[in-house]
Amino acid sequence: MNSTVAYDEIISGGLEIGVITLAPKPGEQLHSIPFWQDELRFICAADHPLAKRQEFTLVICPPTLPDLAAFTGRIVQSLFEPHELNLSVMM
Repeated sequence: MNSTVAYDEIISGGLEIGVITLAPKPGEQLHSIPFWQDELRFICAADHPLAKRQEFTLVICPPTLPDLAAFTGRIVQSLFEPHELNLSVMM
């Protein structure tokens, strides 16, 4: 079950507890205990031409992104929106 579905199920009472990627602004109806810090990173193969660059644009090589219905996808989208960059979701 993805985090968004589990989050909604906990809010609605369908589930009691879950291990999820938390919404960017968790609701007051939840009590959460962080137990893992995970950085969001853009990755590529070590032998990919982008691996040798300090900076790059995503126009050069569009990334595979999380579904925008998922919390992670929306976090990434919020980072792109101020720069007026459109995301093409492939996952």
